[in-house]
Amino acid sequence: MAYTLLESLARFREKHDRPLKVGIYYTGGTFACFDTPKGLRPLDTVENLEALLDYGIGIKPLRDHGFLETETHFLFSLDSTNMTIKNRDDIVAAMTPLYSSIDGFM
Repeated sequence: MAYTLLESLARFREKHDRPLKVGIYYTGGTFACFDTPKGLRPLDTVENLEALLDYGIGIKPLRDHGFLETETHFLFSLDSTNMTIKNRDDIVAAMTPLYSSIDGFM
């Protein structure tokens, strides 16, 4: 049986007696771009990213009601075509310390 997101989060909280913990690692790319006179650009501040997550995607009510706990990391703001091996290594280095304490990454 498939559950809605809210049902799944409620079941998780019931089973584990805590909200689902998600690490959000922003690196730029088309996930969160805004239109400029020079074309699409990735978000450039953590505040803009958090506003997008809270109101554009709707994470805020899930956090407010204790279904979801997020930890947001604004690593850099690059178009994915400009991503280098060092950037990928930086992502791994940022995620590794929290790997065992987070339920999922985005």
